[in-house]
Amino acid sequence: MNEAFEKKEKSLKDELSKEESELRKINSAWNEASKRLENERKELEALKTTTKSMEKQFEEKEEECRTLKENLKKIENENEELEAEIEAQNNKSILKRSKIF
Repeated sequence: MNEAFEKKEKSLKDELSKEESELRKINSAWNEASKRLENERKELEALKTTTKSMEKQFEEKEEECRTLKENLKKIENENEELEAEIEAQNNKSILKRSKIF
């Protein structure tokens, strides 16, 4: 009877040892997965921050581009006005010369 009890006890201890070993493996895998998940979360946050920064820079560049286009349009208009003025002066000059002759 004692021998049967000892065999049963050893069998149960062996089974318990296997279960504990399996639980340690599962726990280790869980910890590794948790670490990877945390690293990926940090990476995602860094990407969000970078994206926001890039979006802000893009908006600033768009505004700068709009301003440059407006300035270019003003310069083109001024240039047209100056060309018209020069042409008008040239025409006056031609008229004066033609009156002299």
